[in-house]
Amino acid sequence: MARVVALATACAVVFGAFAGSAVAKKVSHKQKVRAQLLRAVKKNPRVVLRKSFLKKAGLVHFVLPVTVRLRGSNNSTSASPVFDD
Repeated sequence: MARVVALATACAVVFGAFAGSAVAKKVSHKQKVRAQLLRAVKKNPRVVLRKSFLKKAGLVHFVLPVTVRLRGSNNSTSASPVFDD
């Protein structure tokens, strides 16, 4: 009987250690603010021109996602003009 109790206790300790490591990582305050800023940019890109946005972005080291188009669009009727010299 004592062996069964000892074995059950050992199993509980081992599985308890694994269960503790499966806990999700804590998200820092800076990461939350960065996510909020990214959502704001996706919703309204002009928000990056606001003074309040720039202050928050500076405090949390927000990196603005930028895509640079190197070639013009293949569409004959593009939504935005492509300037070729």
